[in-house]
Amino acid sequence: MSAHTRVAIRRLEAQELPTPAVWQAATAQQDLQQVIADIISSVADDDHERLASPVSPPPIRTGSGRRRIPVLVGAAVIAAVTVLSVLIVPSLISGGTASAVTPTPLSYTASTAIGDSATLLTKLAAAAAMQPPEPGSGPDTYTKIQSWDFTTNQDVNGNVISSAVVPTVRETWAAPDGSGREIRSNPERTGTTSQDNPAGTPALYQNLPADPAALKQVLGQAHPDRDTSEWFVAVTDVWGVGRPVPAATQSGLLKLLAAEPDITVLGTTVDRAGRTGVAISTDTNAGFLLRRILVLDRSTGRLLSAEEVALTNSSQFPVTAPATIGYTMWLAAAKVPTTGSRPTLK
Repeated sequence: MSAHTRVAIRRLEAQELPTPAVWQAATAQQDLQQVIADIISSVADDDHERLASPVSPPPIRTGSGRRRIPVLVGAAVIAAVTVLSVLIVPSLISGGTASAVTPTPLSYTASTAIGDSATLLTKLAAAAAMQPPEPGSGPDTYTKIQSWDFTTNQDVNGNVISSAVVPTVRETWAAPDGSGREIRSNPERTGTTSQDNPAGTPALYQNLPADPAALKQVLGQAHPDRDTSEWFVAVTDVWGVGRPVPAATQSGLLKLLAAEPDITVLGTTVDRAGRTGVAISTDTNAGFLLRRILVLDRSTGRLLSAEEVALTNSSQFPVTAPATIGYTMWLAAAKVPTTGSRPTLK
């Protein structure tokens, strides 16, 4: 038994588990799923501050044989979830689990005036290069990102016992010396978790080149050139580290995508924050057919949102395709005078 597993078991034993009366009341499948989700969420919320690494890595993406794992779940928490599945769930569940409730897919309005993907992305790259600096003033930067990640919990036989699309709001402050703070919250629950980063903390994808060829070479170290979908992941990873993306880098990323094949222009859409943008997509085989979508601001080229949609059913995700299995929205990026201060958002 590993040290992480032992810690997870001790943490699980310390949890205030539901009383027998609660379990008895949870005979309905939907009630039982909520009880399980609440236990797992309470373990994750309590353990995140102890177990999170100083630098939050980008999420592990679905596709190319990889499973998505929420960033805030540390190794010991994953072990605790596994133990919970083995000890509690098999004696309570029969007949499998219902499909998870997933967000309603976005709708798109196609228009020939938008042009093909290469034309559109080249125009957006030019617009991105002309953007002014981030709003606000001060030495520190602030970003706000909201995401929904599909999570599943399985028993030792690989049977899915619960699933949900879990929302997370992540606010990040960064100072020039690498110090900063990150605060995470779940809009559906009270409380937050936070971590402070000391000076010298490294951050991924900083000081990237603006030239698309050089940019592709640098990003290719972490993103093998398998297909266009992998470059969609690379773009979202650059935006996802909790630092404002410089205008030159934004432009370079769009030029990189402009040269890629297999991109469809879906048309204009309104994202889940109510912002109008233009959407592009690409499909990939991830053991099931997966569509990745980027929603871009037509006036600035900025990345507004990214979505992942399962187009075919899969044993990995107990959903009825087509279904949105994850999405991320970039809500704010600004300069602020101190760590912890928030800009005035429009």
